[in-house]
Amino acid sequence: MSAPTKKRVVIRVRRFDPDTGRRWWQDYEVEVDRYQSLATVLQRIREEVDPTLAFQAGCRFGVCGACAVTVNGVPRLACQTIVWREAEENGGVITVEPLPYFPVVRDLVVDRRYVDEAFRKARAWLEPGGEPGEEGFRIRPSLQKRLWRLDKCIMCGVCFTVCPLLDAGLDYPGPAAIAKLVRFALDPRDRLGEERFREASDWLWRCLRCGLCAAHCPYSIDVPEAVAEARRRMVERGVGRSEDIRHVVAVAESVEELGRMDERRVYIRTAGVVRALREALALAGKAGIPAKPERVSKRVLEAIGA
Repeated sequence: MSAPTKKRVVIRVRRFDPDTGRRWWQDYEVEVDRYQSLATVLQRIREEVDPTLAFQAGCRFGVCGACAVTVNGVPRLACQTIVWREAEENGGVITVEPLPYFPVVRDLVVDRRYVDEAFRKARAWLEPGGEPGEEGFRIRPSLQKRLWRLDKCIMCGVCFTVCPLLDAGLDYPGPAAIAKLVRFALDPRDRLGEERFREASDWLWRCLRCGLCAAHCPYSIDVPEAVAEARRRMVERGVGRSEDIRHVVAVAESVEELGRMDERRVYIRTAGVVRALREALALAGKAGIPAKPERVSKRVLEAIGA
């Protein structure tokens, strides 16, 4: 018996009418084959079932990023989501919502002007330096590969929706803009070069390097690694706030000498003896100086084999 070539699935769409402010779920039952993407199915729904459904799609090949939506709670590109496979994993029902974080315009369409603003904020473009020589600008193949990996961003906005710093409302341009900032700072043709690190020092140290942006990026752009590269260069060259540099050096020295991070030692090296003492006295005045812990009894040591 041959395997079925068609399947009926339910596309459950989170809808929004800006004229009335109404939000509701609407189910569309459609027949799909094994190869149809969610972008294609949503287009079919709009053309054949409900012309009022608002949905964006451009290239349908994972290049423009316009079709990014939330599918079963996960932000992704609709053109890269195979409906058949997604339906099998979720009981025949696929929930589709607009990307979080961005203002919803209508149904699945969101206002992504923040992405453009973030790139402008980070100055994520090449600032030309001098004129190239007779042989042009030479770039090592290893560096070119790193630049190319950071160049694959299609500005879909997915990484913005999962970044904890943006969710907390902190001053941060977002993972995609940071990746482009590092990319141009490493480019030997750029006039600003590593001066970009000095200007963006707060952002680069603020990144949590949690990896959520890389895990959800359609092209797996490793923003945490780009941030780590920027931080390494900043420490080596003493670029940015001196307190940040002292903290990194103190942690590295503590781990190298003790095999672990001595928090007290790191804090003193970072803040300085005077500030550390002043803040310690202030905390002691508020919370009280903790009592000296009791020594572990000999019987306990024997029980754990120490």
